[in-house]
Amino acid sequence: MSATAWLAQRRSAPPASLAEAVARYAAGREAGDVPEQLAAAAMDALETALERPEDRAGAWDLLAADALLTYAFEAAAEEGAAAVERLAAALGPDRFDRLLDDHSRGRT
Repeated sequence: MSATAWLAQRRSAPPASLAEAVARYAAGREAGDVPEQLAAAAMDALETALERPEDRAGAWDLLAADALLTYAFEAAAEEGAAAVERLAAALGPDRFDRLLDDHSRGRT
């Protein structure tokens, strides 16, 4: 299943503008399982938000990153505790530290 198909099955949709941003980042992702796809989309959204921190429009990217990470853990929870543990390990603080370090040094 793709991340886009998984998102389409959610009962409660976010507000339209946020749903569009989430869908844009999730589109075309098919590598890995759904939690991995959603987490990768979240990291892309976060990276985009970090690229333009003074731009208020970047807030949608930050909100999309938050929503996608939440969805990634929801999808992992549907698969079971082992999937949640794998995702949490993959998205540990070190990964976010590297992302922030890369941006603070001007590398993306």
